[in-house]
Amino acid sequence: MRLTMLTSNSWVHVAYTAQAAYLLPMRIYSFKKRSWHYFLFDLCYFVNIMNFVWIWILPQSRALFIACYCLSHGSVATAIVTWRLGMVFHDAEKVTSMFIHIYPPFVLSTIR
Repeated sequence: MRLTMLTSNSWVHVAYTAQAAYLLPMRIYSFKKRSWHYFLFDLCYFVNIMNFVWIWILPQSRALFIACYCLSHGSVATAIVTWRLGMVFHDAEKVTSMFIHIYPPFVLSTIR
């Protein structure tokens, strides 16, 4: 299996990065303000960072892609059902939670 990044007409990884650049600092700020900053060491944030490392730094790493793909489609994706996450567009916290859990499997499925 040859892992090439994305075709020239696919911009999903750029949209993922742009949204994360906006939503994740907001999440860090709000969690730090409430003294919930230790929740940021959860697996879902780690998987998102691993995805960015694979997309932008090591796109040729097959092992990293497999790890990102399995973690994204496993525990991160099942957290959507487990924690009953929903799209509530007027609530930034819920949109951010949904983004953190739905975008990794979406992006990696699109790339695959």
